[in-house]
Amino acid sequence: MGPMTLKSETGRSAVIDVGTVGLIKKGIIKVQGGISKIKGNIVKFQCSKRISFDAIVFATGYKSTANIWLKNGESMLNGNGLPIQKYPNHWKGENGLYCAGLARRGLAGIAADAKNIANDIKSVIDSMSS
Repeated sequence: MGPMTLKSETGRSAVIDVGTVGLIKKGIIKVQGGISKIKGNIVKFQCSKRISFDAIVFATGYKSTANIWLKNGESMLNGNGLPIQKYPNHWKGENGLYCAGLARRGLAGIAADAKNIANDIKSVIDSMSS
């Protein structure tokens, strides 16, 4: 199945590995197990290990499960973990909650979401300094 057919029939984007798999195999990138709790910058994993992070990015894969674990996100995501708001207003929720890549518009859609989110964060910061 080609990348365009894959996207239109399944909603998934084709992936081109640019070295990530090799870095995982070498242990430079570490894949962690399931998360049981997040408090501030501390992530507690189901194996009871706790790790502190500078930034936490949720890459939920092709099937979003954010609706299951995200507290107070009900106004943004439906039961399938997809945005309730339709494109192009799907990326912004309440209380500083954003989502990128859930509109099923491929890499271009993810890029557009990221730009919208970055611009919105900038406008919030700019409004705080004025």
